Amino acid sequence: MRYIVFAILILIGKSIYAQGDSYKLNIGLQPGYGFAWAHDKQVSAIENTSASSLTFEINKLHLGPLAELWHKNGYYNGFQFAYFHFSNSIIGQALSASYFIEPILLKNKQFTLSARGCLGLMYASHPFDSVGNPLNRNYSLYINPYLALSLIANYHFYDRYSLKAAVNYNHISNGNIQDPNYGLNFPTINLGIEKNISQKSHKTKAIDTTKCWRFDIVGFASNKSSTLSLNDRFWVYGFDINASRKINFKHALTGGIEYMSDESVGFLYQCESRKGLSIYRVGTTIGHEFLFGPRFIFSQQLGLYVFNQTPYVSWVYHRWGLQYKLNHHLMLGANLLADMQKANFLDIRMTFSFYKN
Repeated sequence: MRYIVFAILILIGKSIYAQGDSYKLNIGLQPGYGFAWAHDKQVSAIENTSASSLTFEINKLHLGPLAELWHKNGYYNGFQFAYFHFSNSIIGQALSASYFIEPILLKNKQFTLSARGCLGLMYASHPFDSVGNPLNRNYSLYINPYLALSLIANYHFYDRYSLKAAVNYNHISNGNIQDPNYGLNFPTINLGIEKNISQKSHKTKAIDTTKCWRFDIVGFASNKSSTLSLNDRFWVYGFDINASRKINFKHALTGGIEYMSDESVGFLYQCESRKGLSIYRVGTTIGHEFLFGPRFIFSQQLGLYVFNQTPYVSWVYHRWGLQYKLNHHLMLGANLLADMQKANFLDIRMTFSFYKN
């Protein structure tokens, strides 16, 4: 899940497009090949596993003065659908559907080089089963969040046609909702063709550049399993108070304090006969927000616990979140808390906000 900082950007394409002033609509098809990476000794059963794929996408190339405010060379966004076949029956086959944003890094008349971040869902056919598939330690659910990073070269060679090559790093994980969950990582390369099917221009809209403070009161909850009891479920819940200072139309800085209660920790204490330890934690955070259009906020926070009696987590942690503004005062979102490189829990949260200039 550590690549979420890039891949989660894909959810904001619609709000950006609403402010763009022109675009080209393209479709593409790319076969691919790669391998499943056995990144931990717990997933050594998938060593030497190859992966073949077929990807279909529909994207928009955004151009013009307003698009260049978001990125100087313009950007793509759109939908990507892919089929993956793995040579090892332990992890089986998979289908993914995702949304992406793709800023252009370099360009000339015929060539572009761009970086893509994808976020979506993947259906994978052979999750862990203690009887039927005990060697799959990579994933335990049929449907998991899907993340991908890509470096893409696009060469325009004839009329509306382009040749497209991509290097991709793909990842699925359930955010520690269900164990085992070591994640499935599979680099691939694609080579295919793309066709421009239409072009359109539309009016631009003004961007809100007002600097202000936003104060948030947040309630959140999660439900997770435990490594010592895969069949039991445990609640994590809490609240936090945050302050956000908007510094321009794309960025804000944040700080806050949060409280959480983790019932799965209490279960581990009981199993290990630990007494006198609290399941509660209190942390402080600082961070940054990307502001995408009027609705989406993508946040990254670094946290330090000021009260933590839990021996299973580090004192330093990080959070990654996406929130959608329902109206001026309410936001709905999801947030991942991780200790170093291990996901701790994925929560759903509701936020009440008020503002001050």
